[in-house]
Amino acid sequence: MFAKYVGLTAEAAQAIEAKRKNIAESESDIIVRELGIGLVQEVGDPTARPAKLDVGQGIALAIGETIHLFLSKTDALSGRPVGSATVTPDGLLVEGVLFGKDRGSYVQKPMQFYQQRHSHLGADGKLVPLSAYRQWYAYRDGKLLPLEALKDPSKTRRRRTSVQMNDRLSKLSATELLKELGL
Repeated sequence: MFAKYVGLTAEAAQAIEAKRKNIAESESDIIVRELGIGLVQEVGDPTARPAKLDVGQGIALAIGETIHLFLSKTDALSGRPVGSATVTPDGLLVEGVLFGKDRGSYVQKPMQFYQQRHSHLGADGKLVPLSAYRQWYAYRDGKLLPLEALKDPSKTRRRRTSVQMNDRLSKLSATELLKELGL
């Protein structure tokens, strides 16, 4: 295949620039992404790869999409991510390293990779505990949104608070509690 020069009107060039997700993205990358080239699957092809990857809790990202990591609000407000990852059919690609699924999610380990690189440590010398879904961002409709906002509500994991646990336990009879505990 060879590259062909295509003359663009000012309006076409402006439309392409409006779709730019990051400064390093070429015009060709933008056009390929917007046209969906390489993402279309052949019907009935058993070897076809998915056009999207569920990175966890129902968040489907397009193969080839770039997501951005902000470790703090200051980073987010400045618009300068500390890192980025490209979605592949097998996981997230970060600086040539492929991160696969870990405990149901693809986003935690790549975030920890950048936390280690930037010495994002707490007073105890350990990585600052963060929700990767709040720290990774993707572009949707021209806006940068945290992955948390893209979760499928039916697949979102929630932790029970101690009040909820105590409330549930208070409603169980002694025999039901013993049965549930396996005693």
